[in-house]
Amino acid sequence: MSLRLIGGKFKNHLIKTPAGVLTKPTMSMLRKSVFDICQGDVDGCKFLDLFACSGAMGLEALSRGAAFATFIEKDRRATKCIEENLHTMHLESQAKVLCGDALTLLKKLPSEKPLFNLVYIDPPYTLVKNPGCNPQELLEFFDTSSLLEKGTTLFLEEGFPSHLSIENLSLTTLRFKNSRKFSNSLLHQFYIS
Repeated sequence: MSLRLIGGKFKNHLIKTPAGVLTKPTMSMLRKSVFDICQGDVDGCKFLDLFACSGAMGLEALSRGAAFATFIEKDRRATKCIEENLHTMHLESQAKVLCGDALTLLKKLPSEKPLFNLVYIDPPYTLVKNPGCNPQELLEFFDTSSLLEKGTTLFLEEGFPSHLSIENLSLTTLRFKNSRKFSNSLLHQFYIS
């Protein structure tokens, strides 16, 4: 299966996507909405594509001028696709691909300075109740970590109906902005105050 980038320097470029039950590339309508929302923040940003699958979100960010993208994905077939896509687009020097459990890898990242100012989190819909894939757990981690710069925009995609109880989140630096529905997906937007 292949997927087409929808904007920037590599607009219409086909990228490889992995096959598998737990990997699902973010649909183009949702990708377009995300980058319409944050278009003023992408150029020069440090992007995190968490549960990256094909890496479509991070590749889209690089295509639109992101300075660097970090891809975190547990499925080795998916990370191989990301690496191949980066190689084909000659973007290896602007990216890091990490294979393993999301929270474990995030906790190992250097934390002496913020690493990201634009984040996209898309855990597999069928695993959102599992440790390390739970949206509330992920948001609470980012809320207390020093990985995000002030003003960072964080998007969290999940299936509809929502498993996330936004009113029950106890966050101190991460603020909820809004939620949007796209077919069978929900997109939640947060920012660091």
